[in-house]
Amino acid sequence: MTKKETAVMIDGKAIDLKAWFTSNQEKGLTDTAFDEVKDLGYILSDIIGVCSCALNHIEENNSLSNFEKSEILGASPLSVANVLRFAQTLIPHSELELLTDIQNSIQEK
Repeated sequence: MTKKETAVMIDGKAIDLKAWFTSNQEKGLTDTAFDEVKDLGYILSDIIGVCSCALNHIEENNSLSNFEKSEILGASPLSVANVLRFAQTLIPHSELELLTDIQNSIQEK
């Protein structure tokens, strides 16, 4: 593929998508635990899920007072749960899917 075939116009400037993905590969993108950009969203969801499990474990620990639970978490368990739920809504799944589609379309087969 040529630059012309992989470039898009953003704010009147031609951006070569193939060069952008190559640049990220040089920064270690190919050495990550995911094959496609969209997998990053699922990994982030898993991280949040692990945090939720840890929160649940702390909440169910009857040997800790509510004060001790807040000290461990830095906030009340309900506040932490709300932050985790909010964090999940911030994962840009659609955008990550689009980046994966773009990446796959410009890769040489």
